[in-house]
Amino acid sequence: MLVALASAGLFAMRGHRLGVGDEIDAPITVVPSDRYDLECVLSGPVGAYQCAYVDDDTLANPFPRAKNLVAAYVTTDRTTFLVPGLFEQPAVRSYLAARPGRNDRFLVECKLRLIAFVTAYRLRFKRRDRFGDGDPTWLGEPTQCRVR
Repeated sequence: MLVALASAGLFAMRGHRLGVGDEIDAPITVVPSDRYDLECVLSGPVGAYQCAYVDDDTLANPFPRAKNLVAAYVTTDRTTFLVPGLFEQPAVRSYLAARPGRNDRFLVECKLRLIAFVTAYRLRFKRRDRFGDGDPTWLGEPTQCRVR
C-alpha cells in the first residue's frame, strides 16, 4: 500500500493545493445498495480506517467496524474519494430509516477532513465485479453530513 502524507500527497481541487487536515465539501451521490456493493482493497489500515479487503481475495482481519470501513465514493463533479463509514453518518441513517426498502439515488453533502493521500488501492462498484485500480485520491473522514 502506498499512502503519502502531507507534502507528497498534494492534490489540486478548484485551484487549491490540498493537504492533510484540510476540510473540503464533498457532494456524494449514492443509492442504499451502495452500502453493500462498494468495496475497496488497501494492503493495511490508514489510521483507524481500512478497506474490506487487503488484497483482491482476502478480507481484512480483523474486519473493520462499520464506522471505520472505507469505500470509494464519487462526487457530483466525478471526483473519487475514499470515505469511511458514510452510511453510519446520522443524517444518512435517519434518511434510510424513513425510507425502508427503497433504492432511490440521493445526495449526501459532507465535509471531508483529509486524512491521507492514497496512491495505490483497488475498488469495485458491484460485489460481483472484479476489482480495478483506482486513481490516486484522498481518504477523507466525513463530518457534518446532510442528505438532500
